[in-house]
Amino acid sequence: MNNYRRVLEEGLSLAGSGDLEAALLKLHEGLEQANKAKEQKWSALLARNAGLLHLRKGELNEARKLFEVSLANDPANPATRYALGEVCERIGDMAAAENHYRSCYELSKSSGDKEMLELLEKRRRT
Repeated sequence: MNNYRRVLEEGLSLAGSGDLEAALLKLHEGLEQANKAKEQKWSALLARNAGLLHLRKGELNEARKLFEVSLANDPANPATRYALGEVCERIGDMAAAENHYRSCYELSKSSGDKEMLELLEKRRRT
């Protein structure tokens, strides 16, 4: 099994059992290794998952930083764009939030991601 996949799976397992601190430690260690090895795919995936855990903990600034790291490695990921839009909205940076939601919409439309388009439509109506 790929080392980064193992780190991700262990981190998610720890998070699933409620140990967010250990999960974040595991994901951040994996992210550091992936960054050093220039493994963009894994850097993006590990950063996004760590960002989601920070978001879950209410640590918005840390979540934002990690989502930005994820996007630097995978700029065409609509789920990360959506998550970053959410964080920016909660922080009060509405211009950035709208920019990320718009990018999410464009990426989702071009890839035919119906679930994300439905999520964006639901968000727009509320």
